[in-house]
Amino acid sequence: MNIAGFAYGFVVINMMLAVFNMLPLHPLDGGKVLARFLPYEANRWLEENATMLNFALIAVFILGGFRFFARYIVAAADFLITVMEFTLRVIF
Repeated sequence: MNIAGFAYGFVVINMMLAVFNMLPLHPLDGGKVLARFLPYEANRWLEENATMLNFALIAVFILGGFRFFARYIVAAADFLITVMEFTLRVIF
């Protein structure tokens, strides 16, 4: 494998992790963004039950529940990679 293929794979994996991290689930960063738009009571409930939600997220992950999200995560990562490739072609 050449260095360009390795770099491309590295970028793809990082984009997929970035999109996954922004899912609006509370233990992830997307949940923190979502919390800013929720009423105070809902946000407080999420903060008080953060540990339970972490375990629920891990259980869903272990049981294979993220197969549903996988196609959307990959599609969003592909879109971001396309934008990045276009931007790099315009700049260089």
